Amino acid sequence: MKKILSVVILTILFLAFLFTAVTLGMRSDDYIVLIKEDGLYAEHCSFSKNREVRIAAGDSFERPEVSPSGKYTAVVENGVLAIYHMEKRQLVYQYDKSLNYYNWDPKKDILYTSCQDGTLVSLDFEKKMVAVRTITGGDNTIYSNIIPTGETLYYNKSLLMDGENTPGGIWSFHMQTNQEKLLIPAQKRGMYPILSGVSKKGEYLFLFQCGSQGGQNTDGVEMQVYDVENQRIKQYEKPLVTLPYNQNLALNSEDNLIAINSGENRHMNFHKTVGTFLIEDGTFRPLIPENMVSMTPDISGQKVIFSAGKVQEDWKEFGKNGALQIYQASVNKRELKQLTNHTDSIQLNPVYLDKRRKIAYIRAYEDRWELWVMNGSGNQQRLAARNLKKLDSFYGSYYFYEIMDIHR
Repeated sequence: MKKILSVVILTILFLAFLFTAVTLGMRSDDYIVLIKEDGLYAEHCSFSKNREVRIAAGDSFERPEVSPSGKYTAVVENGVLAIYHMEKRQLVYQYDKSLNYYNWDPKKDILYTSCQDGTLVSLDFEKKMVAVRTITGGDNTIYSNIIPTGETLYYNKSLLMDGENTPGGIWSFHMQTNQEKLLIPAQKRGMYPILSGVSKKGEYLFLFQCGSQGGQNTDGVEMQVYDVENQRIKQYEKPLVTLPYNQNLALNSEDNLIAINSGENRHMNFHKTVGTFLIEDGTFRPLIPENMVSMTPDISGQKVIFSAGKVQEDWKEFGKNGALQIYQASVNKRELKQLTNHTDSIQLNPVYLDKRRKIAYIRAYEDRWELWVMNGSGNQQRLAARNLKKLDSFYGSYYFYEIMDIHR
């Protein structure tokens, strides 16, 4: 009897575990946290059955970011930082200080956030009780673009003086020694670096060299690479120009190769070319022909996926139905394949899921946005989620981090 009871208990526990994993896709498969018109959702992009879970209801969510374990999502709700437990679908913490920026540690459920009171704070969800730690900061200090790597934080630091933001360069902070160090200062002639990303192994920092004039930045800046070990910006024969948006840069598990959408001018309908960038020597290899333009690349190994279409004279034509489709390029074989051919929508922001077995992307209709999923070759496609929160276009570009994040 005891043996039978034990088997029953184990079976129940296994089924409970399996239900949770299948419901949210949080144990093995990748999933997407998404803001829809009526709330915050977890979307498991499956071909067999639509697995959608509403974490919280409401119409005032923005900027979701999933913790590395997948247990938590940080999101701005009604102007306040809210932390939701994904499996319990519960609000577990609110941080009511006015925020500048927030980002999770890549390996631990520790959220780093900067506040308008000039402090840089960590919220540790690894323990039973949330541990709040003020790391550094002071009055009139502004931290942004915080990226944790191991025991080091990288960030932009600036000062707010007489109501104006004075850039102060890119800094590092070592969590064990509490030592802060200026790595890349702002330049006297009005140029200043904006931190965009850190390579997977922490060997390089990627940054945009921006100017004090806003119009100058929106029409293209130089992307630079900082060598952490040698403490210097790498010098290349030919500078690479891009728009200073993080979604133009896609990091790879192979540290020496990234994908980038290069080009100048704020309008997305011309002078935009996706390609691979070799960090070692600065070689840029285009992945599309000259009569095409591209946006939002994602890279996995030797495959790059992106949204692209024909060059248009008028940027408004760039957003018309059928103008943008999803393409995939093979880096080694130099092959380009069109994966979608929808004429009633434009196709945006493709991302790899489950080690390239699946690809998720947005279908933007005139009156609605939807999330779709397809297999790696594009011959199987299905609707995954309706009624996404729509974003406004900035000359053909969109800030997709406002409505979605991926746990992978």
